[in-house]
Amino acid sequence: MIRPILTVAILIFYGIRWRPSVLKRIFENKVSIYLFVGEILMLIIAIFQLTDNDPFKFDPPLFMNYISLAVALMGAVFASIARLALRENYVPAMAAFPPKKMVTTGLYRIIRHPAYFGTLIALIGFELALSSYLVIIALAFAVIIIAQIIKEEKMLSELYGAEWQDYVRQVPYKLILFIY
Repeated sequence: MIRPILTVAILIFYGIRWRPSVLKRIFENKVSIYLFVGEILMLIIAIFQLTDNDPFKFDPPLFMNYISLAVALMGAVFASIARLALRENYVPAMAAFPPKKMVTTGLYRIIRHPAYFGTLIALIGFELALSSYLVIIALAFAVIIIAQIIKEEKMLSELYGAEWQDYVRQVPYKLILFIY
């Protein structure tokens, strides 16, 4: 039951993430080959795991798989809502470009990078729902996310100056509420 739910969730998640308007913006901008390859590898690993070919499995109690499934779905919903709120400003990190305007509403009033937060939570939940030691990938992914946040925040600070600084004062947490 967990695999079919995760399969549908991934289809919806990537459907929102790579919708036609986003793909158009990706191809119009310079793409980071490293982030692009990383994203494709993550998708290939997910597909491989969903076919039940993961050699890195452990055996937790079944209720943990269902709790992890709920975490994965909540993370995916959180990330998708954040991406949709960005509207024409959203492109995956692999093709970042200066936004047309700052988005400070919705989930962006809670943390500055809710799409990254939701994606990270979804990844952790996904791996744990499938009982995979590949959950360790989330640690590497977190490092990449933090590097991307630093890069994006520098760009936003340069673009929006005082407006950005006001936003940072109003929303002090970048990724994890009360922590970072």
